[in-house]
Amino acid sequence: MSEYLIIFTILILSHSDLKLLYEKVNVKTKTSLERKEFTFPNSQNGFVSLTKKTEELKQNEPTRECLYDLSEDGGGFLGKLAKMEKKPLPKNIFDLADLCKLTVIKY
Repeated sequence: MSEYLIIFTILILSHSDLKLLYEKVNVKTKTSLERKEFTFPNSQNGFVSLTKKTEELKQNEPTRECLYDLSEDGGGFLGKLAKMEKKPLPKNIFDLADLCKLTVIKY
């Protein structure tokens, strides 16, 4: 088992924008080693680019993903693919990434 876990938090920001948050976590020490963010258009091409970026970043490490729909205007391309219940969520993107991390790593 790898001591690292890659966590991808995908945010549907609007009908036109997606954000990918990448975090590399040491699962033994529960510490974050690296965080990056990337923006993509919320379209079929943008989703393909996002998927390619996740493949590039995972580097043979185990991964987990969380998807949050923050859009107030229909969710665009990815919102149509991902039917989810709207829930109140923190608006700070890194608070969302931390929420995702808490769901996949047991502290």
